[in-house]
Amino acid sequence: MQIRCEWLLACVRAFTALLLIVVPACVPSIQARASALWSRAITGGVVNASIDHGAVIFGVDSRPLGGENTLALDLRTGKRLWERTGAVPLAGSPAFLAVGTSVEHVDERTGRAMWRSVPLCVDPGTVAAIGNAVFVGCGGGKLLALRLSTGRVFAAAHPTQVDTYDQIVPLGRDALGIGGEASGAFLFRQSAIVTRGTLATFAALERDTRIIGERGGNAVVAETCCLGRHSDSSPADIEFVSLDTGKTVSAVSLHPYENPPPPDRDVPGAGIVLAVGSTLYVATHSALFAYDLGNLGRQPRTLYADLADEPMITAGRYLWIKEGTPGNVRRVAYLDAYAGMRVIWSGTGGEFTTVHMYSPGEMERRFIFSKGRVRLVMVDGSCTVQASSANYAFTICRNSDIASRVRLGSPGKPVTRGQKTLSPGAIAVYASNGT
Repeated sequence: MQIRCEWLLACVRAFTALLLIVVPACVPSIQARASALWSRAITGGVVNASIDHGAVIFGVDSRPLGGENTLALDLRTGKRLWERTGAVPLAGSPAFLAVGTSVEHVDERTGRAMWRSVPLCVDPGTVAAIGNAVFVGCGGGKLLALRLSTGRVFAAAHPTQVDTYDQIVPLGRDALGIGGEASGAFLFRQSAIVTRGTLATFAALERDTRIIGERGGNAVVAETCCLGRHSDSSPADIEFVSLDTGKTVSAVSLHPYENPPPPDRDVPGAGIVLAVGSTLYVATHSALFAYDLGNLGRQPRTLYADLADEPMITAGRYLWIKEGTPGNVRRVAYLDAYAGMRVIWSGTGGEFTTVHMYSPGEMERRFIFSKGRVRLVMVDGSCTVQASSANYAFTICRNSDIASRVRLGSPGKPVTRGQKTLSPGAIAVYASNGT
């Protein structure tokens, strides 16, 4: 998982969440209209969108001029399957909605409520269904455990002071790894290991750390913030925390280069770190390395030694790399970390480059990913991807008049209250080439 200063990490997450936008370099965006399978007008922002069971499910947030609601639409046709007013999906699963201070478990295809919890907290935000339990992370750091079958609360705790949880993951020994960002004088990260049954804190981890995996009965923990400490020559610090005792078993500062870069090329900042199986991948601004997770003291394998910039990561799995130099990119490629950094797509450096985010009415290309495959989807330049599957991309578009095979619903209208106005846009689904 990515390791860097949290304020920078937030920017990278926001960018990669939209997926990479590419067009031919040195040539304006292709002057042709991309046609969506269907589109609908929308006034408000899209929240926690996902594609599952042939449906796209998302929240619509029109505050402060309106309210919140959840929509479920058929992926291929845009037909409305169900709608819930006053509710939005929680981050982590579209089957759980935040309804005021409670959480509701719904059938994703019908919207039928299977249960609604008692009031839990002011701001339920993140959910993870693990085994027979549902774990709900709230703003301010409160954490609750509910029975998956009934929604009954069986444990509650306040193990951190995070503003919002972005990590609730199962670990061995009946443990749970949690973490999120906390504000204050500076934005920083808090992580902890708790027991699943009681949510009692088993190990309170050091500030600015992230749990990146598990190996041999130990949680693998990485420092996620630089604070002047990290650079390309020393991109990460890794600790192994015992899931039996909660104590640090070992710690190592990584130094991947056999010949460290000279001071003028030793770029400051933490690297990107991914733990996959028995391998720890570490990326800097100029190289990509593979460590044996069982022996981090051994020199790593060098997978790429001439990167033009630090890779970008998508979906915690896919790495976008540029080979060459910043002024002369020879090749760009997507690698799949779950397949040993296998190349799943590549192009010449002169053909692809990152560009601006919006160009209404013009056609641009987006990458979408599914199970180790990457495909290109042509979309209107005003659109950003909110969720994707193997063949489809669900987008929100600033341009309300995008080209579409089918326009559903009523035309969008601005919402005005006092001197504030919320302008309409559009949501749309695009199919990949050949679909």
